[in-house]
Amino acid sequence: MKNFCKDQVALVWNPRGGKNLKEGLILMALARQAGLTEVIVKDYSEIETTLKSLIAQGKKHFLVSGGDGTVSAFLTAYFRNFPEKEVYLTVLPGGTNNLIAWDVSRPFGQLRIFKFFLTQKTPKVLKRKVLKIIPGEYYGLFCAAGLLAEGTFLYNILRKKKGIRGLKNISQVIAETIKKGFKREMPLIVETNSLVYFPETAMLTTLNRLFIPLKPFPRVNKCSQIKIGLFPRKIIPFKTFCEREVRLHTPGIALDGEEIESPANLFKIILAGEITFLKW
Repeated sequence: MKNFCKDQVALVWNPRGGKNLKEGLILMALARQAGLTEVIVKDYSEIETTLKSLIAQGKKHFLVSGGDGTVSAFLTAYFRNFPEKEVYLTVLPGGTNNLIAWDVSRPFGQLRIFKFFLTQKTPKVLKRKVLKIIPGEYYGLFCAAGLLAEGTFLYNILRKKKGIRGLKNISQVIAETIKKGFKREMPLIVETNSLVYFPETAMLTTLNRLFIPLKPFPRVNKCSQIKIGLFPRKIIPFKTFCEREVRLHTPGIALDGEEIESPANLFKIILAGEITFLKW
């Protein structure tokens, strides 16, 4: 991989991503001292405009500091507007969970990662295909439906609206989600081209590693299509398989931890293009 000159590099920082304020300020100072372009985005909707401006300036390597939702918003902006442009992405984990970083970066220590970049240490080059969600044309790296998605929605509500964080949040989420699971009015239906399933939870990803569990679906880990795990009321998936296209019959899903709704209670998930990550 060629080295980038500083005019081709940009730091994109979301100060509202999880717990990203203090470290983000240090990142911005380091980037400014190194003569790099640094941009603050406080809302996912700003990322598309920001990316258009940066690519017009000739930027090719993007260091994105934030949580999983920030990375997903970057991927959505990129694949909607510049799918043929060759860019490189470095994930600087500044979110609450940083699930994406477990695979294509490091789950903690964004300052250390950034310092490795500044000292021009050689990174690993990782390529990952991306999930495309229809309707809405959203792009991401892991998707959950069923109990796991509902738990994610509740976690975000408790964190953002009530300020409940940490183990207290997680304990309340588990209790409420399980209670709701037994009373669900609309079952989750997972439909492929050949079979139909009725699981409690479905997880779809193109990543090789996730935090829970570390290697989500070992039997299909080297699969080049969508890796799918179906779960009952347990942690361990009872079925794993690969498909090029999946249809989820459900009112809402969690894409990289962010809620997406469908008025028709139907999502189609296919493979989009490929993105290149640089991992220090």
